[in-house]
Amino acid sequence: MNGSSSAVVAVLVPPFLTQSLSPEAYGAWALALQIGTYVALFGFGIQIAVGRYVAYWEAREHYAQRDGIVTTAFWFMVATSSIGWVAICVVGLSIERIVPSLSSALVGQTRVAIILVGLALAINLPSSVLAAVFAGRQRSDIPAKIQGVGRLVLAVGLVVAGFSHNLGVLGIVYAVISVGIVIALWYAWRTRTHAPTLSPRLIAPGHGRELAGFCLSLTLWSIAMLMVSGLDLIIVGRYDYAATAFYAVSVTLMTLVSGTLSSLANALIPAAASLPEDPDGSALRALLERSSRLIVGAALLASLPLAFEGQALLGLWLNQDYARNAADILSCLIWATLIRNAVLPYVTISIGIGYQRKMTLTPLAEGAISIILSLILVKTHGAQGVAMAKIISGTCGVLMIVAHHPLKAPLGGMSRRELLTRAALKPALSIVPVAAIWAVIRSIDIPAVPSLLVVGFSTLVSVWFLALSREDRMFGKALLSKIISRANPVATSDPSDRLV
Repeated sequence: MNGSSSAVVAVLVPPFLTQSLSPEAYGAWALALQIGTYVALFGFGIQIAVGRYVAYWEAREHYAQRDGIVTTAFWFMVATSSIGWVAICVVGLSIERIVPSLSSALVGQTRVAIILVGLALAINLPSSVLAAVFAGRQRSDIPAKIQGVGRLVLAVGLVVAGFSHNLGVLGIVYAVISVGIVIALWYAWRTRTHAPTLSPRLIAPGHGRELAGFCLSLTLWSIAMLMVSGLDLIIVGRYDYAATAFYAVSVTLMTLVSGTLSSLANALIPAAASLPEDPDGSALRALLERSSRLIVGAALLASLPLAFEGQALLGLWLNQDYARNAADILSCLIWATLIRNAVLPYVTISIGIGYQRKMTLTPLAEGAISIILSLILVKTHGAQGVAMAKIISGTCGVLMIVAHHPLKAPLGGMSRRELLTRAALKPALSIVPVAAIWAVIRSIDIPAVPSLLVVGFSTLVSVWFLALSREDRMFGKALLSKIISRANPVATSDPSDRLV
């Protein structure tokens, strides 16, 4: 949910801020945003756990257990988010030591921005529990709509605040509008869920132990994700500050892709948790194979134009200076994102069935590889080296998951070879014709914009016919028809449909 709604800010804001702020100032703002997000570590994966438990207990009609879990999680997040914000404040007040190349004129503004962004995201942590209730009931559309409208308002606010040329003003706008989104989500939870309650009397040690047992591995995953991608800008800012702004816009597009894919994949958690008894693993296997085709197909559709024609898109989106300096970085980050998301449905389904505890060492190992290689390569290749490290560490992570294959038994004995081919390699064959077309385009020197359009169209055709099965295409057509009919109620002949 957060990933898809954040896309509004990711797309609309940078073209304006890169014009109103210098590259140095924009890099400092990007650092403030990334450091502020570290408060999410104090969420300990609670949001995912709550979504899973709401689906699990509602399917079994154990509503008291559901409410106890939600309440315990909420008040725990209130406490941990406060601690998290204090930690972010400490980091913000030490920013000149962390990034020594930051100019003295920007140090004070960056401190204020970090503290305010951290405050906004800390307040969002408890509200994420409320969003998780909707997700567990498979009504993610409600918080998604709220966050979508709120992010659009946030985008407009940040664009206007950019004309102040002051990072502190940007931080104030970010905090105020983010709090408004939280209030709207709270109101929706109060009015759109049955008998909503967060009474402290529902808190119980048993619920806390259940959440702690489930979330321990998710916390380790969060730490691993920080190691994989959360420290990139800090490393670039410390060792190659001149490239910070260019790395930041590349990360924005990469995060837009990966966040959208994560939003799609998160729907698999309640779906897997709600599956009936499946002794031979056939239902879970069918869920994995179809979701892998759809999500890997979506990843290819979003990523290949960026990977092959990133400079053209950056030139249209921002300007030629950013396009020249960020294109190679963007290409590396997008390929790394494609590789890492090849097993995203597998990982997400493992959370839904409670197997995430068996997959804690792999992300930590990937994170360690990412940091070590980033620190080595940044000294020889600058920001480009940090991006290259993501490709290597992502490849290692996927291979480790396939080698470990903790879901082999629940999937009815599905072999590693079947997993790799059916879940990743088969839909990835869509890359071959697109790469061939791109090579032809490069050889005859077609202008950038037509080349981008050709690559985008060829990607769509290739994914449609190669990555998706006939059943997937029928499902896609039915879904598109349903969306169109709802958008145009006059066209439907059933009066009841007009009331939906």
